[in-house]
Amino acid sequence: VIPCYGCDAELTAKRGHNDRLELWVNFQGKCQEGTSSTCPDTCRKIPGLGHVSPTCQRFSRRHVGSRNCWRIMSSDRAHNLRHRLSQGETVLMPGVWDPLSALLTRDAGFTTMFMSGFCVSATLLGEPDIGLVTQAEMAEVARRVCAAVPDINVVVDADTGYGNPSNVMRTVDLWEQAGAAGMFLEDQVWPKKCGHMDGKQVVPRQDWLAKLRAAVDHRDALHITARTDARG
Repeated sequence: VIPCYGCDAELTAKRGHNDRLELWVNFQGKCQEGTSSTCPDTCRKIPGLGHVSPTCQRFSRRHVGSRNCWRIMSSDRAHNLRHRLSQGETVLMPGVWDPLSALLTRDAGFTTMFMSGFCVSATLLGEPDIGLVTQAEMAEVARRVCAAVPDINVVVDADTGYGNPSNVMRTVDLWEQAGAAGMFLEDQVWPKKCGHMDGKQVVPRQDWLAKLRAAVDHRDALHITARTDARG
C-alpha cells in the first residue's frame, strides 16, 4: 500500500482475476468496485491494472512514479505477452513510433505493437537506422507510447543495448519504467545498422551472451527477444 500525499488516497497492488496484478486507488477506505461517496469522480478501470481514479492520475505518475506504478504495468504486460506466446499464439506486432501511431494501431484491433528503432530514427531525426538514436531518446518515446495505450503490449527495440552488460542493465530498467512488455536485443557491432541493410557485423559470441545474460538476470519480468544478424 502506497499513500498519496496529495489527495488522501492509497494505491494498492493486489492479485486479481487470473492472477493478474492490479492497481486500486482507495479513497479513505471507501472506494469499492470503482465508486466512492468521498471520491468526486467514478474510478476508471484500466485493462489489466484495476481501478484508478481520474483525480489520482497526477498521483499515480508523480508520487508513485516509474519505480512502482509503471513497473507494475510493465510486469503485467510482459506476463500477458509471455503467456500468449507459450500457448502457441502468433503475435502480430505492427510498427509504431509515437503515441498517435500507437492509438491508430490499437483502434485497428491489434493487441501488441513494436516500437521500431527504424521508425523512431526516421520520425525523430529524419535519419536512417544507423545507431543515431540514443538510449535516452528511445526511452522517452517508449514512455509516451506506453502511456498512450495502457491496455496494449508494447515491445520496444533496444538495438544492441547501448553498450556493455552494465549499459544493457540500465536499458532494461528504462524500458520497464516506460511500461514496455518486451525488448529486442541484437548482436551487432555498434554503431549498428537496420536489419535490411548490407555490411552488418556482429560481436563475438561471448560478448553477446554476456549482454543477454545481464538483461535476463536483471529484468523484473520483461520479455526479451534475442535477435541475431549473424547471417548478414
